[in-house]
Amino acid sequence: MLRLLDALAFSGLWVATAAPVLVAATARAFGGAPDALALAFAFTGTYAVYGLDRLRDRASDVDSAPVRSAFVARHRGALLVATALAGGAAVACAFALGPRGLAIAAIAGGVGALHRKLKRRISVKGIYIAAIWLLVVLGCASIGTAPAAAAIAWSAAILGTALFANAIAFTARDREGIVARVGRRQAIAAAVGWSTIGSLVALTAAPAELRALGAIPIATLLTLVPIRFDERYAPLVVDGALIAGGLVACIVR
Repeated sequence: MLRLLDALAFSGLWVATAAPVLVAATARAFGGAPDALALAFAFTGTYAVYGLDRLRDRASDVDSAPVRSAFVARHRGALLVATALAGGAAVACAFALGPRGLAIAAIAGGVGALHRKLKRRISVKGIYIAAIWLLVVLGCASIGTAPAAAAIAWSAAILGTALFANAIAFTARDREGIVARVGRRQAIAAAVGWSTIGSLVALTAAPAELRALGAIPIATLLTLVPIRFDERYAPLVVDGALIAGGLVACIVR
């Protein structure tokens, strides 16, 4: 069981699963059905970006994430193949989706490629990570649904707080950026605050058809209050909250 959990957490498969789930939840909140090609694009693109990041950062992750680093070292060949296949599939999906898919791929892929430099220069890396996730989720969810600008703005407010809180949790675990100065507990307090704001926005202010998206910041909040800083908690539980909240939002409309 531990090997299975490690495979989910450290291969990038679990976090990649969160992307199409969030796309599907958002598309349904927009009043449409999620586009199958957009779901495949979200999954394969996310897997490729995170897979590449794990492979490139294996040596530098030895101190901050020794268990993950060891997993990547043991399975480097399989991860290389899986990442390459996912990248190729994502490119094919982007071309099939047309200009919007290509634009999303270019921006998200570009930021992913620059992530190693950006995280050393930007103290609050959660800002650009959450922004790219929002681009992918809202961009893919809008394919075939044509949501109003107001619906996109409300969804960005709800999802953005959950994604930002998620990114802060990972930064706290790794003691990166501003967390090295303010401390882990202060960072998690900020993450709790952002996910609380997203929950309240969804439940009290957002249009009725978008309130189901509140399940995502609520689920995130529930994983941050009892936060643990071991290597498995954040990728399995905090990322798992995005999946669980997204699935709830798909069901509750």
